[in-house]
Amino acid sequence: MNFFVVFLMFIVAVAIAGGMIALSFIFGPKVKTPIKSENFECGMPQAQKPTKTISINFYRVAVLFLVFDIEIIYLYPWASYIREIPQAAFISGFVFILIFLVLIFYVIKRGALKWD
Repeated sequence: MNFFVVFLMFIVAVAIAGGMIALSFIFGPKVKTPIKSENFECGMPQAQKPTKTISINFYRVAVLFLVFDIEIIYLYPWASYIREIPQAAFISGFVFILIFLVLIFYVIKRGALKWD
């Protein structure tokens, strides 16, 4: 495969994205008013000041979702070509699955998904 073409395509994509950002800074509105700095939600004024904090459980679940999702992303190609891969890749895939299962049991044992 010709990597120069891939590199050139990457450079063109970065240049287009950078150009669009630069144009928005050049031609975009620059007037800051107090009304533009206020919170806006669904066109309704804010009823009260927020007093509650978001529970850490939401962040914990989000991070665990990302970890397990990335593991599945790595596991999917291995499972797709399981009949064609050599024995070393087959064994390393099962070691990866074993580590994945240990992590799942660790998360369950620590109670990371339990809500207080």
